[in-house]
Order: sequence, then structure tokens, then C-alpha cells
Amino acid sequence: MAVRPEPFGALLYHFGTRKLSFLKNRTIVAVVESLDQHTDARSACRAAGIDDAQQAPYLHALGVLVQSKMLVPGETPMTTAAPVPRLIEQFERGLDAPICLTWELTYACNLAVRALSVVLGQTRST
Repeated sequence: MAVRPEPFGALLYHFGTRKLSFLKNRTIVAVVESLDQHTDARSACRAAGIDDAQQAPYLHALGVLVQSKMLVPGETPMTTAAPVPRLIEQFERGLDAPICLTWELTYACNLAVRALSVVLGQTRST
């Protein structure tokens, strides 16, 4: 499994099952990344600064990841070290995406510009 840090938390990708999951905060990311350094999930939570009384949602999330086979006991998560560039930097370099996704993004931007033009009362002849 690979962990890719994101501004919202992280993406998890399991190479064996080809499943993708989202971790929605950095605390759970810290717990997942440190699981192999602790004897159990509770101690990993404590190491991430989660009090025993606050662990229930984190333990539930870890349980869901185990049930879905995203986390497998004995497997060590790999963290991709590359930081996630800002969106503008990603566009400046170009998109590494299928043409259909590139087209969808372009179409969405065009719709946003058209909607703004209508709101501002500006029209363009095509």
C-alpha cells in the first residue's frame, strides 16, 4: 500500500487490490504511517497525540481499512515522499491525465468563464 500526502490528508492505494481510499485528516495519516512502529492501533493513536477518550473514531476508521483490505497486518505502508504541488504548478507543468479528464477540466473552466460573463453582462460573439 502507498500513502500519498494531500492537503486534506492522504490518498491510500493498495497495489494488490487496486483500491483507493481517502484519509480525511493528517492525524489518521500519522496513525496509519506509524502502525508498523507500534504493537497495536491504540499505541499508534497515543503516539499521534490522540487521548484514549478520543480514539473511537480513529479505531473505527482503522477497522474499516482492515475490513476493506486496505490495511493488512504485517504490511508496511510506503509513503510517497514527493510533496503535492499547488494546483497552479500542476497546470503549468501540464496534466498527466487521459485526454477525457483534460477535456472535462477545460470544459468546466469554459463554463465557469461563460457563467461569469453572463453575470457581468458581457457577451462574446462566436
